[in-house]
Amino acid sequence: MQWVKVLMSNLGIHEKYLITNIEIIKEVISECASQGQITKEDISVVFEYLDAGLMAFKNEDTFSPSYIDKSTEYGELAGQYLDLLTEGQKKEASYLIFEILEEGASIKDIYLNIFQPSQYEVGRLWQTNKISVAKEHYITASTQNIMSQLYPRIMTQQKNGHTVIATCIGSELHELGIRMVADFFEMDGWDSYYLGANTPASSIIQMVKDTNAQLVIISATLSINVHKLKNLIEDLRRSKDLDDTKIMVGGHPFNIDPDLWEKVGADLSAPDAQQSMEVANELFE
Repeated sequence: MQWVKVLMSNLGIHEKYLITNIEIIKEVISECASQGQITKEDISVVFEYLDAGLMAFKNEDTFSPSYIDKSTEYGELAGQYLDLLTEGQKKEASYLIFEILEEGASIKDIYLNIFQPSQYEVGRLWQTNKISVAKEHYITASTQNIMSQLYPRIMTQQKNGHTVIATCIGSELHELGIRMVADFFEMDGWDSYYLGANTPASSIIQMVKDTNAQLVIISATLSINVHKLKNLIEDLRRSKDLDDTKIMVGGHPFNIDPDLWEKVGADLSAPDAQQSMEVANELFE
């Protein structure tokens, strides 16, 4: 809710309108309860969330710090990379990345210290109305294009005999994070199958069977899609011949709520690509 408040504030929508809307929702729910349409138990759960939203909206803090820390080893380069893409200089941004690689940085360094913070920062810039949706899409697409240029260097690793399927849930459009995860596994010797978004559950399940994948990683960026992720996990659990397949989840909702992965029925979770790979390797070693 605090994220929504910052977004709305930068769009010129005053918090008082958001507070009024939540208070009206509470009034409507109370009226439904008086007519016996909602149980007291359900009301207590709903009101808990609504009251938490009210507290977030009434909090005066709308400051949103940058995700790029220029005091770190790669901070200045991450800022320079994002500035180039913000100015529409995709070719120059690509040159910068390959120059950093030639100077000794690893692809993992590039992913974790330049691509990851710059993408977080792109989201913050959109949230604070500093860039448009079109600009956010351009920057993300440009980074995906540069990642594709790096892919031949990823494929040189010795294989370890493990297979992973990496996919987004439903209509998720934020695919870059899960693609980074798939690439990290590929660099570590796994056979990775990156399915992206909008892949039907039946096709995902069939791919898991066809590849004999030991691990399925599912990403959800938006909280409203967590229920779809849970449904996919249930479909995987019901499928024959997948009893030994482990399921990992990740994305923003799981970083906010550290216990959410258990609630959706997953086997494990991790906050980023590096830790996803480390947790998986510990499980399958």
